Formats: sequence, structure tokens, C-alpha cells
Amino acid sequence: MFSLLLSRSLDLIPARASRFSKCLASLFGAHVAPASRTQSNCLTLDRRRRQLAASDIKDLAPKLVVLGYGTNEGFIDSLDFDAYAKGYERLIALVKDAAPDASLVILGPLDGARLSRFIKAPDKAEPCRALSDNERANYDALVAAKDAKIAHWYTPPKLDDVRQTLKKIAERHGALYWDMSTVMGGPCSVEHWVKASPPLAMADHVHLTDEGSRRVGRALYAALIADYDRHGRQADSSGVSAPDDVAASLAGR
Repeated sequence: MFSLLLSRSLDLIPARASRFSKCLASLFGAHVAPASRTQSNCLTLDRRRRQLAASDIKDLAPKLVVLGYGTNEGFIDSLDFDAYAKGYERLIALVKDAAPDASLVILGPLDGARLSRFIKAPDKAEPCRALSDNERANYDALVAAKDAKIAHWYTPPKLDDVRQTLKKIAERHGALYWDMSTVMGGPCSVEHWVKASPPLAMADHVHLTDEGSRRVGRALYAALIADYDRHGRQADSSGVSAPDDVAASLAGR
């Protein structure tokens, strides 16, 4: 849904940027480049948007690029994972071509939950729980039959598969993978965030509130800085000069 670009200068953040990406930008002093519209995903980047994104990245010359895609894809029951992986690989190729010296961070999607459409009173729906292995295996049939077994909030069955796909892609490209759902508490934790005071997630069980976005943003910032500090200590002990930025630290993983 967005790309966060760390560079040496500061700029205005586009109004269309998400709450989470705005929070990260405020912490890092960074540019946010929305490469696609809200409700879109990495497979919807047409040629024009790819060209615009590549141009923006080249102009900014970032030292670190953070890619945040995956939530929308995880809610697509018919997602073709081969096509998805190829689409993400094209996105990475675009970034590497535009900023060959930049380090790369790939974010795993936040926790999210879905309520079956046949539920007539969402406010009285049963609490969120993860689908069982049997329910996952027979998910399409359960949805078609409007089965009571899934008459509750639940984690979309493709969401964790998206995370595993992104983790493998990150490993292939030497990128840092950071799973945002772990900060929230894992599967169905979004429900606790919805009910928190103040609320950390919206009632749709997908999008974060401003406070929730700040919490996740601070956690990612802390993780990157901790990695940077750890790398710096290792460099000091080996007699090698410490890196002068977070991106150099990540590149040395």
C-alpha cells in the first residue's frame, strides 16, 4: 500500500498516505511514496504507476526502502500465489533498478479479521477465533453453505500464507522481513485492539486508528534502531568503523 523511502532530506508527506506510513515518516524523517491506491495491492500497479514510482525513487535516492503490501492480498480468497510472488518480485526489481544501493525492508501484513457476509447482526457476532485446519481445508464449501461454523470473526485463511510468501521473498533478496502482526499479538489480536481504550484498530477489524498506527510505527522504528545499534557494537568489537546510518546496518546483516 505504500513505500517508505529513507533519504537525506525531508519533504511533505502526501495527504493520501496511510496513518501508519505517516507515523513511520514522522519517526524517521522520510518520504512516503504511495505506489497504489487504498484497497489496491502490488498486483494492481499498472505501467504508469510503476514508471511514476521508479521516477520518484530515483529522484529521492533513498538509503532504505520499506515496502508495505500484503493486507489486501490476504483478504483475497482466490489469490494466485505464483502470480502474487511474481508481481512482488517485479516491484523489488523496480526498487533495485531505481535505487541499487538502497537496503530493503519487507513488512508482513498486520493482523486482520473477517466476518462472514451472511451474518445479519455484526454487533452480535461471536468473538474472533482462528479457523481450524479442517475449516481451512473446507473453507470454500463452508462459505457457500453459510455454515454456522464460520459465523464469527476469523482470520482470513490466505493472510498467513501471504506472510510466508513475503518472508521467502525477503530471504531471496537479502532483505529484512518484519512481521507487523507480531506486535499486535498474532491471530485475532486485532479484536483486542478494536476493544482497547483508546481503540487501536477500527471496527472493521482491518484498519488501525491513529494511536494503533503510532504503536506499530514506534515498534518498527525501535526494531530497526536496535538492529543498527547491534551492528554498530559488532563493528566496534571487530575494529571496523560503525555504519553511519540504519540502511548500512541492515545491508551488513
